[in-house]
Amino acid sequence: MERLNQPEALQNALKKNNILEMFDTPNLEFRLLRFRKGEYLASPEMEPEYLLFLIRGSVQIYNLMEDSSLAPVGVQRPGAILGDIEFITNQPTL
Repeated sequence: MERLNQPEALQNALKKNNILEMFDTPNLEFRLLRFRKGEYLASPEMEPEYLLFLIRGSVQIYNLMEDSSLAPVGVQRPGAILGDIEFITNQPTL
């Protein structure tokens, strides 16, 4: 994960995807993050740090099986919110 210091790009992404309209809490901090192809956004041992909004690209969702294999569950595309349940409940990814 790479944190991008691009305030104008961040503001454009927030406006284009109507993200600010989803919240009525003042002074929320938003960050623009870049993940590389194949990089995990979450895993069972990771504590939730962010609520993620997918603004470009796609994300493959997998279920971790008991034998440690990965079973594809679905694909998320721009506009998707990722990690919302884990973030709100402060529980690790299942």
